[in-house]
Amino acid sequence: MMIRFSVDPTVQKRQVLGTQGLFLRPGLTKIRFGNRVVQGVVQFAASNRQGVKVVKTADEGPLLRISSQLQKALRLPVEGNIHLAPDGETWRLGPCLGIYVTRERNEQRMFGEQTRMLEELTQYGNERGIDVVVLTPGFVGDERGWRFDPRTGKWELSQTTVPDIILRRSGRFHEPATKVNADLRAFQQAGRLHSLPRNSSNKWTFYRVMEENAKLRRYVPATMKVASWQQLKIALARLKDAYLKPINGAQGICIHRLYLETPKVIRVLKEERVVPREADRLSTHFQPETKVVTDRLQSNAEIEAFWKSIQGQFRQWVLQESVSLLHTRDDRPVDFRWLVQYTDAPLVVGRVARVGLPGAITTNIHTGGQAMQARTALERLPDIDVKQILADMDNLALSVFEQLRDAFGPFAEVGIDIGVDESGRVLAFEVNPTPGRRMLRSLPDNVRELSLLTLVEYAIRAAGFGNGK
Repeated sequence: MMIRFSVDPTVQKRQVLGTQGLFLRPGLTKIRFGNRVVQGVVQFAASNRQGVKVVKTADEGPLLRISSQLQKALRLPVEGNIHLAPDGETWRLGPCLGIYVTRERNEQRMFGEQTRMLEELTQYGNERGIDVVVLTPGFVGDERGWRFDPRTGKWELSQTTVPDIILRRSGRFHEPATKVNADLRAFQQAGRLHSLPRNSSNKWTFYRVMEENAKLRRYVPATMKVASWQQLKIALARLKDAYLKPINGAQGICIHRLYLETPKVIRVLKEERVVPREADRLSTHFQPETKVVTDRLQSNAEIEAFWKSIQGQFRQWVLQESVSLLHTRDDRPVDFRWLVQYTDAPLVVGRVARVGLPGAITTNIHTGGQAMQARTALERLPDIDVKQILADMDNLALSVFEQLRDAFGPFAEVGIDIGVDESGRVLAFEVNPTPGRRMLRSLPDNVRELSLLTLVEYAIRAAGFGNGK
């Protein structure tokens, strides 16, 4: 049952004023919110000598008035919508949904590109009876979180309960690794972390997890882990044409295409990003350009020198078989990002095509690619069975989701990178455990909003407040 609650200064100690329909009986009652359990004193409104009335509206449901002391003990916000459900002799309030992210230095965008999304998620959550709090590294030490107040447009820091459901939304953190690891370990041990682990985005880990499923093996490109220039040479001799990728890379950074031009000559292609700005440093003009540069490696010494030159930012690499992706008529490569989310079952919520620049070796948005609706992109390509390919990508994405769920346990969502080769075969390249919402803005039908509402629904159900509870 969803109710509305509010702190009432006339309610004393740890008292709760509610209607007889909300609680079975008046008197001492244990109330749980997240990991906080507090003994409260329930009073029915009819017996309230102070004359405080409990109102009920069609839009918001019953109104529960609580004392300031009880609100602080449970670490609730001062008001909002929340679900109320019996749990044996205890009454549960919730759910509380925690979003775990890194903290940025910019006070106007405290959580970077995700700030706006988190503000919207907070509002959708409150409308549907969820308390959304943002957690940052170090939480297990001070148990403080950020809540967004839509009335003031500001984020406020206060003590909070350990949320029922916690979603990690950052892939990289500015804070010390010791704090991040301690938090994530504590969340995992408490059974409250509902995101894929950080290593699931590791390209080698993903390949091995997919290889465990006999039905999925043929849907992932051949991938080999390389740790030296000698291993790189041997792996390329086997694959002939492949992409060299950092195991934990993202945004198309440090990706090289390597292929054997002759048995003894390796051709190397990589993208260099040029970011011109106007002379004024405060200008908002921003138009990144990407150019493809090439090189040839014709000796062991040159292969070794190349290997050493790429070891600065990343130390672990995979060589992944090249796939002849679909291309537009003007030679733009096309691949896809599928957003799969869970409520009662996995569901494809977002279907995005990424169209690279002419002649590009990647399609990533950060290297100049363009996002658009997958169906629209496919309809512009020649000799394509759009309906069949969309169905094949849906089926592959759902199968990948189920395999990841079997390997890592329950989680709320994942982004899956999919390619289609010139024969129409679909393949899964890698996954993103913290899929962003930027590309969803290019889609019609409010897909971005739907994706946030699906997170809200997941939290309600995963915390045990669904199905009318």
